[in-house]
This record gives sequence, structure tokens and C-alpha cells, in this order.
Amino acid sequence: MPRAPRKTIVVAGAAGLVGRALPAALGDDYDLIGLTRHPVIPATTPSTQHDYTWRVADLFSRRQTLEALQGADAAIYLVHSMHPSAALTQGRVRDMDLLCADNFARAASHHGIKKVICISSLSASNEIETTLAARGASVCVLRASIILGPGGDRTEMLVRLVKKLPVMVLPAWTRTPVRPIAREDIVQVIRFVLEDEACAERTWDVAGPDVTTFAEMLQLTAEFLDLKRTFYYVGFNAPRTSTRWIAAITGLPREMIRPTITSLHNKKLSGDFSLQARAGLQPMPLRDALQQSILADTPPTRRLLNTSARQHDAHPIQQVRSVQRMSLPPGHGAEWVARTYGRWLSRFLWPFVHVKVRQPSDYLFLIRGLPWPLLILELDQKVSQPDRQLFWIRGGLLAGKQSQGRLEFREVLNKKYVLAAIHDFRPRLPWPTYLMTQARIHLLVMYAFGQYLKKVSRSLRLQNDKTRHLPDSET
Repeated sequence: MPRAPRKTIVVAGAAGLVGRALPAALGDDYDLIGLTRHPVIPATTPSTQHDYTWRVADLFSRRQTLEALQGADAAIYLVHSMHPSAALTQGRVRDMDLLCADNFARAASHHGIKKVICISSLSASNEIETTLAARGASVCVLRASIILGPGGDRTEMLVRLVKKLPVMVLPAWTRTPVRPIAREDIVQVIRFVLEDEACAERTWDVAGPDVTTFAEMLQLTAEFLDLKRTFYYVGFNAPRTSTRWIAAITGLPREMIRPTITSLHNKKLSGDFSLQARAGLQPMPLRDALQQSILADTPPTRRLLNTSARQHDAHPIQQVRSVQRMSLPPGHGAEWVARTYGRWLSRFLWPFVHVKVRQPSDYLFLIRGLPWPLLILELDQKVSQPDRQLFWIRGGLLAGKQSQGRLEFREVLNKKYVLAAIHDFRPRLPWPTYLMTQARIHLLVMYAFGQYLKKVSRSLRLQNDKTRHLPDSET
């Protein structure tokens, strides 16, 4: 009897902590496609028998994501925007994640991918899971508090803090109870749900057997590194101060630190081991998981790139990504928002800037009285759809030489919100000047436009409420 053909699994976030362990666990039975943002191949250890077939895919790009998922039977989604994706990144991590998940869901639907496994945190909302499932895929969600493994972000944070600070003042969030899980355990859970159809379309909590705190993990880290450290506890949280302080001490990006601290404000403690029990898995004890993570001779995730990748990160192109979430007025869509934006902008920037609309929907931003446009936006009619409008940045006095610079308006979460996003924009102004002027003005404009859409939303809801309460004779 001939064997069934091997299935192809695409892994988004393949170069991360969990993704790096999947080839050893799945490579005997599946063909694995790993997605990476940069056109380089993450380094593999000599002992690795299996590896990914790597594909370049920036998940902020609809086109690249669509091409990257071709030929896949199922998908594993491990993406979290905890590291900057441009020289300047404006916007909240959850909105960046939402946009990437929407691109991924669109691509999965296009290629008929029906099964997606998603790793999430206990403190996260279900927006990512909802978005991944919105276009027909069956999504299995695994929620974990902290994943411990060699070279992981949390492990690196613990090690750097312990090595650099002989004395530590620990805020209240460091004493929130958590149940960390070893990377090896969650990889085995992924394999189980990949093969067990009964696990689909459900959300499962996964965890290790021991309850601990971040403070206790710092103490264990000091023990394993044979370092004597003194800890003082305070009763306040100060998450912003903690984020800035840890970033300054460790050199790690704030975008990576902030979600860790935020998750430790969550008082929810996983106690559901039903999935792991069903799979017959016995989780690794905390001491073993943390000790293996700390003492393993494994470089951090961000260093698992070849030389050209490190050079790319050391000298990034001065591009901008900016993503803002706005309320979408009832009964309206991205197409209406795109048309409204130009008209509203002329009123908002009056009398200094005039926005000229060329047919069908191209925008020229002009200083009144001058013939040279500040920016030129050209609608891509082939790509744009009613729920997503895409404008290419084609030039202007404020735009440098563009290759993929673009502005989009995209409906998300069942038309509840619209994301206004600029990707890969290259300014003409000198970088320090841009940061102090144009970048801040853009945020101000988008905030004001969001307030305008919120005002329209409130007005429409009031009108709908009044209509519903009118007597039948008046309706």
C-alpha cells in the first residue's frame, strides 16, 4: 500500500524560539517551509538533521505573504511583533500583529489552507485568533504564559539582568504567579494537535507543572550562574519605568520587554492540563527547563542569522512603518475611509496645505500657492478592494526615492475598526529632522483623523438609536 504523500507545513515566525525547534520534531514526517523577513538563511546547528525550506516573506506585505504560503497544507503561526520592523516603528504591537495576521488569513484562504495552529499568551485578547479564523481556516490556539528555551527572549532578559545588576529593586509585577512551559514541551503539543483533528477550532491553555514568579526566576538564574545577587521588593508596578530601565540595562528593545511586563500584570494562572494529559505528555519541571535554557550554549534568537543579516540589522535602511487603529463608522468601509481622508485632510490642514484629488482617487498634497507637491499618493486599482485600499507613494518634496512605500486603509475585526498603515516609507528630509517634524506631524494627523471617525461613529449610532425608538407611524 503506497504511503500517503508528505504534507507541507508553513511556519510563520520560524526563526524564533519555538520555530527553531520544529524541524527536529516534525522534519521526519513533514516538509517544512520557514518564513523569514530578510533574504538570508538563519544559521542551523551542526546536529540538526532537518531544516526548513526558507522563503522570504515580510508579513506586512500582502503580496509576499500570498506568495510564501503557496503549496502549504497547514500552517503554524508563531508571529509576534516584538522587534522593530523598520528604522522607525510607530504604533502599538497589537495593531502590528493584527495587520500581519490579516495578511496571513487572506493568503491562507487564497491557497485553501484549512488548519492553522497559533501560539498566544494568556494575557492576549482573542483578536489574532479571530482574524486568523475569519476567512475559513480552522484555528487551534495554544495559550502559554512564558516559554523557556535556549536563546529565547525571556531567558536572555533574565541572564542580562542578573549579570549586570548585583542589586535589583523588584516591582510588584515581578511577583505575579506564572506557570512557564519548556520549549520542548510546547513543541510536542504542537505535533499532537497537528495530527489530532479533534483539537481544532478550540483554545487550549498549556503550562509547566510549577508555579513561580519572575522574581523567583531571577533568583534561580543567579543560582545557576553562580552569582550572588541582592533583591529588594517594592509594592508598586511602574510598568513604563520598568520597561525603560530594563531596556537601558540590558540593551534589549522596548518592543520585546513591554509585552513581557504586560503579560505579568495578568492574574490569570493556567491550571488546565487537559490537552497535555490527552496527549500523554509530562511537562518538564521548572528548574530543569530554566537551567537548560540558561546554560545551553545557544546564541539569542536575533543572532541566529548569517553575516549579511547582521550587517542588514546594523545598518538598516531609514524606512518608516506606522500603524494606527481607528473606529470604523457603522455601514462604512475602507473605501469610504480612503475617499473621506483626502477631503478631511484639506479641512484639517487649512490654510497651509491643500489636498488635490485626481481621478480616480490619487492624492496630491500641496502647499497653497506652490506648484510642487509635498507627497503624491496613487491608488492601486488592481490590488485595492472594498475592504482594503492601497496607495503607492510616488514622490513629492517630502518623499525620498521610494521602492515599496505605501499607505493603506484596511478593515479588521468584522468591520469594527480600520487600520491606517504606512509601510516602507523613505523620507527625503535628513533623518533627525524627519523624526522631529514630519514623523510627529503624521502621528498628529492620524490621531485627529481617528477622532473624526470616532465622532462620525457616535453620530451614526445616535441616529440609529433614535430611529429604533420611533413609533411605527413615524418610521
